[in-house]
Amino acid sequence: MRKIGVTIIFLIFILSMGMAKDKSIGVFVSLNEEHAFWKSVRSFMEAVASDLKINLRWDYADNNQIKASNDIEKETSGANPIDAALIVNFKQQGESFFTALDKKKMPTIIHVVGADHNVSGKPREKHKSWIAEIVVDEEKVGYELAKRLINDAEKKGLKSSDGKIHIIAISGLVSDLLSQQRETGMLKAINEKSNLVKFEQIVSTVDWSTREGHDKFIHVIERYPSISVVWCANDDIALGVVKGIREIGKLPGKDIVTGGIDWVPEALQLVKKGEMVCSIGGLSWHGGWATILFYDYLNGKDFINDTTVTVETQPEVLSQENVDTFLKVFGDGNWEKVDFKKFSKTLNPKLKKYDFSLKNLMNSL
Repeated sequence: MRKIGVTIIFLIFILSMGMAKDKSIGVFVSLNEEHAFWKSVRSFMEAVASDLKINLRWDYADNNQIKASNDIEKETSGANPIDAALIVNFKQQGESFFTALDKKKMPTIIHVVGADHNVSGKPREKHKSWIAEIVVDEEKVGYELAKRLINDAEKKGLKSSDGKIHIIAISGLVSDLLSQQRETGMLKAINEKSNLVKFEQIVSTVDWSTREGHDKFIHVIERYPSISVVWCANDDIALGVVKGIREIGKLPGKDIVTGGIDWVPEALQLVKKGEMVCSIGGLSWHGGWATILFYDYLNGKDFINDTTVTVETQPEVLSQENVDTFLKVFGDGNWEKVDFKKFSKTLNPKLKKYDFSLKNLMNSL
């Protein structure tokens, strides 16, 4: 009897350990781990996950949708599947990802590149396991960046011999919804200044990288030597453009102005020095906010009555006017200083409403 009793106690212990097992989130990334943007995403997410005792399992597709699909199958199968999935809609594969995750009844949030609602509907409609999307108005982001670049060039008198500011755009992958949305916003801003601006061309990249940004700029400047504005679809591309501007013997921020999106640390340093006009960001934090929503959802606190199924964050612009304030607080990239438990309704029962703004993050310190 004593042996049976010990065995039962041991089994109860094992079961309780299993019940207390930390949750795991599969993070499915469209590109590779060398991209500055995804490094920023990971740094922020890991700090959040550490506070919430969540395991993150990272899978990098390297721009290969077949690998992404295989990664999803791998992480949702076997003896130790993930508890939730954070995905990106790249190469318009969101619908196939949702379908695969629905079969596993896997709670899913999409971020960075949102879903095509005409194809996939909205969260919790066609795909029941797709519980939310974290988005920003990407047309607004593309518009704001173009507007600021044009205004800066006008202030600096960077007009060509025809009296106009010549502008090109170096964008992301042509099939990505994110590229298309940002370009739409950019073109709107340019059309509003058609009397002042001559738009030359949109040049696409494959992997949104610094290397491609540099190479595309060097090539296009030969064709359009009077360019004074380069709109970039992200900071990685802008970093390559700044390098290219220097290589042709011109001064970034003076002879040719550029800017980007994502708040990549290296880009913010260039903003501080005046070599980039601005960086528009907040997108790299979406993974961290998704981690908090997952944590509460998996602990029985659905966020739907607070945020609805679409969590829209507001884009924030960092320029020379305010980048120093940001860098003094977060420039070291040490997110461990933030207690992210404060942002969870499970761990902070007094919290009435989620607030994922830059202001609230800074006030939390």
